[in-house]
Order: sequence, then C-alpha cells, then structure tokens
Amino acid sequence: MSTRTPGLLPADTIQSCVSYFFENFYPTYPILDQGRMEQTLKDVDTKTEAYCLVGSLCSFVVIQPDFHVQTAGDRPRTSSVRRVSAQCLRLVEETLRVWNGYDHKDSPTLTDVLIAFFLSAAYFGLEKANAAWIHLREAITLAQLLGLHDEGTYKRGDVDGDIRRRLFWLLYVSERGYALHKHRPLALHATIEYPVPTEDSTDAIAITGLICLCNLFRIIDDTFSRVWNTARSECSSIWLSNLQRQLEEALPKELNCPEAQEADLRISQQWLKIVVWQMSTASGCLSSTSTDAFMSFTYPIDVSKEIFAITSRLSPQAIEVHGIGLVRIRFMIAR
Repeated sequence: MSTRTPGLLPADTIQSCVSYFFENFYPTYPILDQGRMEQTLKDVDTKTEAYCLVGSLCSFVVIQPDFHVQTAGDRPRTSSVRRVSAQCLRLVEETLRVWNGYDHKDSPTLTDVLIAFFLSAAYFGLEKANAAWIHLREAITLAQLLGLHDEGTYKRGDVDGDIRRRLFWLLYVSERGYALHKHRPLALHATIEYPVPTEDSTDAIAITGLICLCNLFRIIDDTFSRVWNTARSECSSIWLSNLQRQLEEALPKELNCPEAQEADLRISQQWLKIVVWQMSTASGCLSSTSTDAFMSFTYPIDVSKEIFAITSRLSPQAIEVHGIGLVRIRFMIAR
C-alpha cells in the first residue's frame, strides 16, 4: 500500500472542498450522497479508498476559479492561477499514486468510478485534454465492469441504485460532450432507464436537470456521432434541420433549477446547435438563400445573440462555477 504525503490534505482544505461541491456542483453532478460523504471524511485517515475519493474530489474543486479555502477565522485564502494549478496537479498525482497502490482494477467499486471521474474533471480543468479523456474512459470502463450500463443489474431496493443510474448518465453526457469536441468514438449508449427524482426537493431539481441534459445529448445520437467522425457527405439538409429543431425545443422556456444548473443546460444547448451547424457546413447543406434559418450561413449570429441573452440574465457566479468548460464552449460558438 502506498504511503500518503503528510499535510497535503489538511482538514480545512477537505472541508472547504466538500462544502463547495455540495453548494455549487451537486445540482449538476448529483453523484455523491451527503450523509455517506460525512462518513467518508471520518474514514479518510484510515481507509485508502476514502482518501483517494477525497483527494480526487479536492483536485477537481481547487481548480475552480472562485474557490477558496475557509480558514478557522473564516477569512478566505486566495492563490494565483499558477499556484492553484500546481496544487491541483499535486493532488491528482497523490491520488493516482495511492490509488494505484491497491487492486482497484480487478475488483472495482462504485467509489473507484467516482475517483476516475473526478480525476478526469481535474485534468480537464488543468487543460490536459488527453489525460482527461484517458481517465474519463477509465471511469466508463470501471462502470461497465460493474454493470452500470445493464438495466438487469439494477435491483429494487438497492441502496446504490439511484447513485449508479445518475453516475451512468453523467458519464454518458460527459463522454458525448468530449467526443464531439475531439472527434472521439463512443463507448456508452442509452441502455438504461433514467433515475427517478426523489421526494427531497433539492435532489428532485438536480435529477430533473440531469434528465434535461441527457435529453439534449440523446438528440446527438449514435448515427450523428458516426457521421460526425467519418463521412459527412451522408447528411441531408432535412435531417440536419430536424436535429436543430429538436435541440431548439429540447428545454422548456422556464427551468425550475439553480442558476448554475440553468447555465450548464442553456449554454450546452447552444453549443450543440453550433455542432450541428458545423456538420451542415461540412456537408455542403448551407445556402445563402435558404428560408430555413438553421440552414443559413448566418445562423451562428442567432446563436451568439441567444448566448448573450442567457449570460446577461444569469449572474456571473452562475457562469464562473463551471470554470473553463463553459468558457471554451462560449469561445467555440464565437468562432
């Protein structure tokens, strides 16, 4: 078993990271149970799996632009971008070293899937795209070994069933977003049912938002992915216009969710519109005389106006909490 680096994860850093996650990211990533996380924090000094989960979660959180550690006097400690990146990388390397010190590959657990996912998210924040993809795929492979893609593995009354479903669909969305951006093949498909919202109002809002996000990315189906990565000449303007129309109608006008979750949904919707428009461009389906706005050369201007309206209506904090991810999406749309 690998030894831990003393002082790398002090208690105030851990508590600040966990609090930040549940206050800011839980609506978008409803994959941790707060009660269980409290037990994990108690086990962090004695159980390797708990230490690695906390390390991976902290590595993901510390890279966020508006994160700071709350000290005992409740005064935030801020750091430069370079120092934050170095801290994130140290946490990632520590987590990987300790995690690889026990046999998680041959006998994976749900916690191992979470560790790989948070490491992927941390690498994405560090702008290490290939490492992010590798660990996302590791999370997907571990999830498949556990049968998260197989509806038959979900038993009524299974205490982990809800988290397993949520994690599967979050991996599904994450893989499709990354695969579209980098032209990668897909490993996950829509093979299980959606999670069911619970009676807890906060949890219900988070699950409803996750389902909305899944519905967006399911429009960009396996057929689209295959054509996107290979022969775009197979497209027809009717098919592409229909995809745009589905994306346009995928989200309700009013979303009953926190601003940060709405930002994720609305901007992801606009980005997917641009992806389909790029496919239309590559397929030669656009026309300067088209009466279909989706098939015009100026359609990105309409999308940019929508982005401006969204970001003007939402608070800066709702955008900033998503860090580099939404910044990149906005940049790609602007191009």
